Amino acid sequence: MDLPEEMLISFAVGPGRMSLEGTGIPDPGDGILLKVAYCGICGSDRRQLLSRREGEKNTMGHEVVGEVVATPGTEELQGRMVGVAPRIGCGGCSPCSRGLPNLCKNTMIIGYQVLGGFSQYMAIPPEAIGGGNIVPLPGGIDPILGVLAEPLSCVINGLELSGPGKGDSILVYGAGPMGQMFTIMSGEITRDICVVEPDRSRREFAISHGATEAFTPGSREIPEADTIIVACSSERAYEEAIERAPAGARVNLFGGLSDGIEINSNLIHYRQLTVHGTSGSTPEQFAGAMEALVRIPELREIITDTVGFQALEDTVLSGPPGGGLHLKSVLDPWL
Repeated sequence: MDLPEEMLISFAVGPGRMSLEGTGIPDPGDGILLKVAYCGICGSDRRQLLSRREGEKNTMGHEVVGEVVATPGTEELQGRMVGVAPRIGCGGCSPCSRGLPNLCKNTMIIGYQVLGGFSQYMAIPPEAIGGGNIVPLPGGIDPILGVLAEPLSCVINGLELSGPGKGDSILVYGAGPMGQMFTIMSGEITRDICVVEPDRSRREFAISHGATEAFTPGSREIPEADTIIVACSSERAYEEAIERAPAGARVNLFGGLSDGIEINSNLIHYRQLTVHGTSGSTPEQFAGAMEALVRIPELREIITDTVGFQALEDTVLSGPPGGGLHLKSVLDPWL
């Protein structure tokens, strides 16, 4: 494949500021070169951009789908459309030895330690190939859906660790992209799913995609549940989830916070609550997410917006322009 001499790449250059630049095509070395087709935009990208130090350049974007255009030593991937599980484990630390490379002590994360997918081309290190991080898209799947594999794999990790049983009740705080995916995936386990969300259009989307009921935060009508998942970055949601958790419930503090909160440990002790978090996912869960995208077609409706480089900074910071329902926004670097 003939490659151009230059590509476009978006760098985070300071708190809340991005710069679009033309650079040479990266050399993948012993890894692979990916022509980025799409890259999902995540709430963690916003937190990362706002915390960027002045003058410290980095290319974000970890929900990447693209075509393999150069594969030294791995010709079977040549020309394939693939997704990339972004957390690359070292293979030698304790978490990696226990099959948890998402918790690796020496991890390389695409969009963080490795230049990410807010670019037209990107180099994937060879460790990603050996670690199983390169996952071909299933045949016939629309490539844009592949950006959901990373966040969906995190949802799969959350449900596997929380372990709701068939017929259990599940309560999801937050009906953004992650909360909607928890709602849809929970539909394979139970029909008793409730959602807590301030935005009316997101509550309505959740109802039409498997939720039994949807409530505004603080409502006295919010029911008790066997499993409670906090799928938003809200301190109040953390507090309310634990305060309202009935005896014996499981609480997954899934959404990240900038700072921690104080928790009443007596509630955990005397109600015998199981409170845990989940972070990232494994390559195996990423591959499982690819399969789920084929199995559950309504997941595609979570993608509501596609933007080009010119709208990228605003979309990362505050969402795409215009009214209506916004869930998952996706960068098309070729628009």
